[in-house]
Amino acid sequence: MVTSVFLSNNTVFIAGGAEGKNLPKHAESIIYRMPEGSLLNGMITNEQELTEQLRELWRKRALPKDHVRLVLESSHFSVKTLAVPKMKEKEVRGVVLREFAEMEQYEEKLYDHAVLQSVEGGGQDILAVMVNRSYIEGWQKIFHDIGVELERITVSRETMTRYFASCEQLRQGAYVLILLDDMILTSVLWIDGRLVSADRKRVFSEVGSEEFYTEISRSVSSIRQYYISQKRRGKLSKLFLCGFQEQDVGCCQESLDRFELEMQVESLREPYADNVMAAGGLITAKKPVNMLQVWKEKKREDKGIGTFVKRAVPVLVLFAVCLLISIGLMIGGSIRMKKATELSEYLTDTTLMQKKMLVEELKRDISSMERMMEQADQIRAIKRSYPLADSGVTDKIRSAADYNMTVRIVSYNADAGELKVEIRTPVVESVNRYVSALQETGMFVKVGYSGYGYLEGEGNYQVQVSCILSGDAGK
Repeated sequence: MVTSVFLSNNTVFIAGGAEGKNLPKHAESIIYRMPEGSLLNGMITNEQELTEQLRELWRKRALPKDHVRLVLESSHFSVKTLAVPKMKEKEVRGVVLREFAEMEQYEEKLYDHAVLQSVEGGGQDILAVMVNRSYIEGWQKIFHDIGVELERITVSRETMTRYFASCEQLRQGAYVLILLDDMILTSVLWIDGRLVSADRKRVFSEVGSEEFYTEISRSVSSIRQYYISQKRRGKLSKLFLCGFQEQDVGCCQESLDRFELEMQVESLREPYADNVMAAGGLITAKKPVNMLQVWKEKKREDKGIGTFVKRAVPVLVLFAVCLLISIGLMIGGSIRMKKATELSEYLTDTTLMQKKMLVEELKRDISSMERMMEQADQIRAIKRSYPLADSGVTDKIRSAADYNMTVRIVSYNADAGELKVEIRTPVVESVNRYVSALQETGMFVKVGYSGYGYLEGEGNYQVQVSCILSGDAGK
């Protein structure tokens, strides 16, 4: 028996049952709401409080303390889905390392991958994952403190993919799936049994409100535009909902109709559709992501290196002493040789050669300056065509805010015409109203929000809003 645990913002999703190639017919499913303040967006905000809440949950529900798999969703993870040829495990690892080579590197990082499925032509889909070592250590410590022995730590992208791949309804065709867990919406494009794209964002509208269904419609519209841009065959005609109430189906349908999206809305009729991330952890995987195992191996490796260093220090000290003596003798000889070379060069007349080199260098400098002046003229001409973030634009950004909202313009990228704005408000529903108000100004081609957090000391939500200016803005 296996217990799979998915931790969302303030909710614990648990699925327990026998592991198999498909979802078990009879599995325990638990959805437990925790008090706010200990976990936010996959980040531990109060370790002591979170530890006590989990300890109480395990005691109250008499949950197993072994064969436990932890599923996480956090910005700490870097996740990529890659299509690669069939190759050996060592070769796949090399592909994963190269894939993350150009990204911002963590001081101590862990890498792993999962084989999701085989594809036509002898290839395979893999999920590549990178995470900070300390993040895994933190979760391992919490569960160790409550007496739970973890056997695996993975990411929600993997378990979600395995769950949908096991669904009969999704074997053939192109679909949009929307998952709701707590106040998080996950939007998925699923084509012929493969996850093509996925996006996860915080909902700032009250569940069941018109604004809430509008947010869903916007997510569906964005996925539909992407699908069309990929020039896929077939029509994207169905939206499946997971974790919603039955009354939400009709309300979503009405909202999509208003947006003229021409899609049929249904609830996903599969077992544990309200517990996708945790239930997917019960499905057998030939090669799963297991950051806990990678962390343990790294820990053993570090311990082995430490022992080697202790034994090698005396030998290294002796070697270093001998090396320093040798270097001293070499430096002495080098100095004498350098002085002889300098004397020889002095005796040879190089004045004319030096003057010639100086003239050539000046010519290169003049030519370089001329090119720079030409480029500057081009840049000025281009910039004159850019939208302008003048006082009229910034006034609109500030005036769109509610009375209880503070607005701060963080940055402006002239090349992209993008303004980044930070807002703070005690009323989370006002975020969506603010975004709508900005869109109605007609000065922006796109307005969206990304990162968010809760400032407990202020009692405010902090949200990052991105505004892409239209070409006529500020002119």
